[in-house]
Amino acid sequence: MPQPLVVFKAYATNTLFYTIRVWRTRKELRDHCHWVRLCRRTIGLCSTHVITNYAKGKPKKSPDCGEINVCLPVTAELIAHELQHAILGLARRRRWKLDAETTETLVPQDSGEERTAEAYGRIFADTTNKLHRLGIWPTLDRRLQKNSKKKG
Repeated sequence: MPQPLVVFKAYATNTLFYTIRVWRTRKELRDHCHWVRLCRRTIGLCSTHVITNYAKGKPKKSPDCGEINVCLPVTAELIAHELQHAILGLARRRRWKLDAETTETLVPQDSGEERTAEAYGRIFADTTNKLHRLGIWPTLDRRLQKNSKKKG
């Protein structure tokens, strides 16, 4: 079984996280994500889950919220799109109020969640590209890297 290029945890709150995996090819991505049928052109997938531990007889939710899998080339739009799905998955897990359209397990292509994620991806890509051209993005990136190292 192929190994991902990179694996790390991205924290949505102080304790809740998603595992991020970057794969070399779409085939590796599809092979890893065996629990869902992906089309050949899929380049990213966010899966949210709830793991309940029953240690000491009391049910307790794991801080592991799910995983985000993407393949090369990784773009700002792709990351932003999958992060938007993660944010909405976290909102469902925490029972934040969402419209009825976003409570389904499989998200329809024309759903509000999918449209929101696509728009978020586009605006994120446009903004970060412009920040990079202006010389601001590397400064922000270094600050984010410092914060990421603290959390592991």
